[in-house]
Amino acid sequence: MAVSFNPQKLWKPFGPFSMAIVQGTGRIVHLKGQVPLDQDGRLVGEGDIREQLRQVLDNLTVVLAEVGGALGLEQLGASAGDAAQVVLSTAVVFSVAVLLYRYVPPGRPSLADLWAPALLVAIAIQVTEVAYGFYLARFADYNLVYGSLGAAIGFLFLVYLGAAIFLFGAQLAATWPRAGLSTRARPR
Repeated sequence: MAVSFNPQKLWKPFGPFSMAIVQGTGRIVHLKGQVPLDQDGRLVGEGDIREQLRQVLDNLTVVLAEVGGALGLEQLGASAGDAAQVVLSTAVVFSVAVLLYRYVPPGRPSLADLWAPALLVAIAIQVTEVAYGFYLARFADYNLVYGSLGAAIGFLFLVYLGAAIFLFGAQLAATWPRAGLSTRARPR
C-alpha cells in the first residue's frame, strides 16, 4: 500500500502531485523532485545556486522529517571528518618520523632517503591503531585480568607497539641508502 502526503510546512505541489509517497511496511519513501520554493511557493535565491540548493535540501529535510527519516548528510560530514582526521594524523606521524630520523642520528641522512621509511612508519602506525582498536573491541578484555588498571595496560601496550614501529623505521632509514633503495640520483 502506498500513501502520498504533502507536509503543511512546504509549498503546495502543482497539479495532482504529492511531495512524497510512503510505500509498504518497510517505509520506503519516494521523494518528488524539489524546486527551491519557500512555504508560500515563492522562488528562493533567484540567481544564487547556493541559496537554491540550501532551500531544496531544507525542503527534503522537512519531507523526510514527516515520516521520521533524515537526509543523512550528518553521516557524510562525520565520514569527511574521520577521513580528515586520518590524513592529518598520518601527516603528523610522517613529519615527526622524518624529523626524528633526520636529526637524532649523529650522521645527517638526506631527506630523499628518509621519506619512504617515514611514510611506511606513518602508514604502519595508522594500521596498528585500527587493528588494535578492533582487537580491543572484539577479543581483549584487559579489565577482566587487570581490573581498574586495564585501560592503562592497554594504552601502554599500544605505546609499545608504536615504539617498535618507530624503531623499525629508524633501522629502515639507516639501511635504506646502503641497500641501494635511495631515491637520490646516483653519480655515474
